[in-house]
Amino acid sequence: MKWFSERKNKRGLFTAREFLIHLDNPMRYQVCQGATVNAFIYKALTDASYLAGELGRKVESDRYKQEAERLKSAFNCLMWDKNSGSFYSAVYYPDFSEGERLPELKLVPVEDPASVSTKWHDGNVQWIEKDEKIPPTVQAALVALNKEIVSDEHISDVRKYLITHSGELKNPFSEIRV
Repeated sequence: MKWFSERKNKRGLFTAREFLIHLDNPMRYQVCQGATVNAFIYKALTDASYLAGELGRKVESDRYKQEAERLKSAFNCLMWDKNSGSFYSAVYYPDFSEGERLPELKLVPVEDPASVSTKWHDGNVQWIEKDEKIPPTVQAALVALNKEIVSDEHISDVRKYLITHSGELKNPFSEIRV
């Protein structure tokens, strides 16, 4: 958990490599403030809180719980795209950078073996500029719901987004049932 805490920016999101490597996830392998990695970290924090509590470590349990609540709040505020009714797949808030961009936040082109999407082909080779938001994906919405980081006010919209965009998920290991 310490490793993650060292990668948290001042706005409350974590910068790390997206590790949801679904074949059709355009953000896989990218180092960014991504929706799926932040959702996984949120779940890890809630699990750490529970485990610390079970071990009688109340101070640690409370600390992890508060950290999870802060992350959930930041996620639902900064990652939310009201136009789509879902979460951006990544954002770039360079709170730790001295310049306008960080070299590790350069997106690299990733070929999608399941389908070719022009929205990712056209925009995945340049720097992410300050305050830029990367378009929502089914993967971001699916993992956010699964890891329970979605606030009560957004749950209905995210479910609608998944129903509308379920055809975009082409991973053979995933299925959306409505």
